[in-house]
Amino acid sequence: MKKYFGIVIKIQYLEKMKIINEGFPKGDEILLDSITCTYTQEVDCTEDRDEYCQEIVISTRDGGGGKFLNIKTDSWSISDENDIIYLINDFKARMNYGNSNNS
Repeated sequence: MKKYFGIVIKIQYLEKMKIINEGFPKGDEILLDSITCTYTQEVDCTEDRDEYCQEIVISTRDGGGGKFLNIKTDSWSISDENDIIYLINDFKARMNYGNSNNS
């Protein structure tokens, strides 16, 4: 029973902490330094069918001047530019991008 009691205490402490997306953590803050999301889709008709899927990776980077998005892919087919905008918006929503107070 004492073992579980210690875990409960730790969880309660973490619930009081604030996760921030930028700056330097102070006190009860935790810095979310980077996030990476990997999106996959079925290969298109121009791809070698030996490939299982197409993959695009969107992540954050910070070189000291603030976070920016980094996009990597070998191949990602789109019908129009809105497909990429949709992925970027999804990524931003998942990381609460631009909101420095995620409490």
